[in-house]
Amino acid sequence: MTMMTKWQPIETAPRDGTVVLLFQPHSQVGYMFVGVLNNRGEWVDNIMGEDHRPTPTHWQPLPEPPTMKEVFLGEAIGGKLSTEI
Repeated sequence: MTMMTKWQPIETAPRDGTVVLLFQPHSQVGYMFVGVLNNRGEWVDNIMGEDHRPTPTHWQPLPEPPTMKEVFLGEAIGGKLSTEI
């Protein structure tokens, strides 16, 4: 199991189009989302799109996705095929 890195200040986030995990304070807890810095220097929430203008304060690299073996053989869900759940 790969450990996640620690949250880093937004000023240190990549500015080359790399998609990252972002955190934005909101109310008492805040929320996390996947986003990217666009060519105008604005953060874009990959779910909400260009109409949403988030102002994240921290970021992390995205974790590695599951391997194709994990996905298709069910190892990502405890070794059970999805039809067995």
